[in-house]
Amino acid sequence: PQLQPGPVAGNSLPWIARILKGERMSDQIPNDSMSVIDVRDLAALHVACAETPSASGRYFGVNRAYPWEEILAAFKEAYPAYQVPPRFEGSARTPTQFDLTRRDSLGVPLRDFRETVKDVINFMIERDYVP
Repeated sequence: PQLQPGPVAGNSLPWIARILKGERMSDQIPNDSMSVIDVRDLAALHVACAETPSASGRYFGVNRAYPWEEILAAFKEAYPAYQVPPRFEGSARTPTQFDLTRRDSLGVPLRDFRETVKDVINFMIERDYVP
């Protein structure tokens, strides 16, 4: 879900819709990773920082980095019409790693990645952004 009312705008949602329609990232699964967080969890982290007197400095507002192979598999699971592109050749790169100690010290439970993917895809289906 997005913060701005109206048609799907911004970067992530239109991009995901194009991936699901096969208009982007259709030649091959990228041998890379992407950092992901549910916007609802990010909002909860912001509130926790504001309400925690000992909170200071910077916090990584990410769930974790997921390999594209895992992201696209989650897309397929949540949206069976999606056609996963062929896998890249060779060994998978190690996803970006984060020290999440400070984030976790806030005690904010984060949603499961697959739950977030399902919610985003259902949001787009309900609004006819994907067939």
